[in-house]
Amino acid sequence: MKMRLIFITAAFACAAFIHAIPHKFFPVKNADEHITVYKKRLAIGCSPDLSAINFTDSANIIPLLTGWGNYRMPVTAANDSAYVYFQQGINMYYGFHIIEAMASFEKAISFDKNFAMGYWGKALAYGPNINDGGVAISPAAFEAAQKAKDLCANSGIIEKALIDAMRVRYSHDTAGNRE
Repeated sequence: MKMRLIFITAAFACAAFIHAIPHKFFPVKNADEHITVYKKRLAIGCSPDLSAINFTDSANIIPLLTGWGNYRMPVTAANDSAYVYFQQGINMYYGFHIIEAMASFEKAISFDKNFAMGYWGKALAYGPNINDGGVAISPAAFEAAQKAKDLCANSGIIEKALIDAMRVRYSHDTAGNRE
């Protein structure tokens, strides 16, 4: 009984303390807005800021890694290394390893500058995902989607459809600055 009384007293003290916080810390008009402001201040994003990573830096170059999945997406690649790194990137992307996927797509592009699906993968990794749906789209996503479209002449029908879909996903209207 004594523990219950202590717990109830502590709960009321916490509630009184929270209610006594000056509104200058939370300048809002209603409870819903108050909750939104509070969440924004305390939220930690699950997705990385890909614009802050220099993938051309040798410290960020990704090696071939094992154990990331056996899925293979049929793509047209003139270079075997570009194909292998693309497959690694798509498996990493599907495993929500966005930074590693981006590095793999960049590495694929470094082996074949005309690899349309490498740019498609790069655009895919720049976009929103289930862990970070509110991401502001990087202008690099739009550029990668455009580059994929420019290079898709030798791609298969499905690849062209995926590239066209990526062009719908990103436009000049969606390509803002990442926050």
